[in-house]
Amino acid sequence: LRPLMRLCGALGGDGERRTAVIAAIFGAHLVATLFFFPPEDIVNERPVLTLDHALHFYQCSRQREAAADFAGPRLYDPYFMAGYPGGMAFDLDAKGPELWCSILRAIDTARAYKLFIVLVYLLLFFGVYAGCRNLRCEFDETVYALLLFLVYWHWGRPYAAQFRFAGMFSYLFACWLAFYLIGLFAAALRGERAWLLYPVGAAAFFVHPATAVLLPVPFLASYLVARRRLPGGDARRVWHRRVALRFVIWCLVVLAANALWLVSFPRQFGGRTSITGYFQIQGMGGFLDMLLKPSRLFVLPLFVFSAAGVAHLARGRRLS
Repeated sequence: LRPLMRLCGALGGDGERRTAVIAAIFGAHLVATLFFFPPEDIVNERPVLTLDHALHFYQCSRQREAAADFAGPRLYDPYFMAGYPGGMAFDLDAKGPELWCSILRAIDTARAYKLFIVLVYLLLFFGVYAGCRNLRCEFDETVYALLLFLVYWHWGRPYAAQFRFAGMFSYLFACWLAFYLIGLFAAALRGERAWLLYPVGAAAFFVHPATAVLLPVPFLASYLVARRRLPGGDARRVWHRRVALRFVIWCLVVLAANALWLVSFPRQFGGRTSITGYFQIQGMGGFLDMLLKPSRLFVLPLFVFSAAGVAHLARGRRLS
């Protein structure tokens, strides 16, 4: 990055410098992504088959075949778990890639599947950037957040690297979409148009149901902060009515777009078994034990630099 940053300093206007800085950081993200996922592996006919990748590839192949033969979003698979409902109405964590692979019928499933993964990992850069800007972070603060995020994303352990290796790309997709949604929600609370809140919200819930867990606390915190800054009287009542109306419309859009699988969701209760090992943390003691293992000390600077960022915001009285 250093020579690219020096080039940025030679540019004229402030807008050109900012564009060059973002382009340089994205270039580093692109190179690091292609280092771990080489281009020759992206374009060949072999699918990614580590852990959950294998299951999701099978689900995409099965759904694509069903969509071609029956033009339906659901099916019954006698070869999976000794007979189990499948398809976009039942595979809660694979609906996004299944729909993607069913649409991209011009290329084979393996290539379409890997293209989905690569796009998710590349576009997260812009989701984090846009989320920071919508949260009214300054440009230098946004760059700081991007650099911190990308360092952990590409080289952090245990979770960042293990989630990618395990094939939890739909969950990771929902995570950065949720961060982008938090920024859009904050912009909507300020009275800005933020029309992308509606399609992005619908997409995030369709990609992974964990979005319902990721959003409530940040949404509530954003609402309380925005409410605290309002004057009293009629202005506050008008603001409450407008926010309530927009939120109800947003909920209806999300529910309508996800009715395909929400209607069928109750049928799955009791049909799946839970697991006790695999990314489970037993309380704060288990969390500290995970952090202090020698191979995982890389995550500690993330907390140190994050604390420095919080202190910076506190000094500028920007936390409330």
